[in-house]
Amino acid sequence: RVQVDTRIAVEEMQERCQMLPNMNKKLDFILALNQENSDKLDQVLRHSAKQSAKKKHQDQKESNMEDHNIPAHQIKKQDEPFASGESSQVFKGMHGRTTVAIKEMGLKGLTLKQRTKLMNGFMKELGILA
Repeated sequence: RVQVDTRIAVEEMQERCQMLPNMNKKLDFILALNQENSDKLDQVLRHSAKQSAKKKHQDQKESNMEDHNIPAHQIKKQDEPFASGESSQVFKGMHGRTTVAIKEMGLKGLTLKQRTKLMNGFMKELGILA
């Protein structure tokens, strides 16, 4: 009886040992899938972070524009500009008791693409100044 039980135990152990290579293959496959999914997740997170940074930057530009936009009727502007560029002139003015710089941009005759480029440049400039 002991000899039969030992032989059965040995056979069961051999069957289990034969399963090990298949288990190793399955584990290797699962680990490879996990690494692939981890790489994809990292890629998605990097893309998301980049998009968040762009959105934050755009929101900041729009906020600067809103925060520093003063209605024309609240400003007293000098007649002559003290500086001018290709598409704008800069005047000295007063907003209440505060001396301000007033930038006037000529948008007449510009295409939508040109206007957008001009406004984006101005928002960058404002971001630097604010």
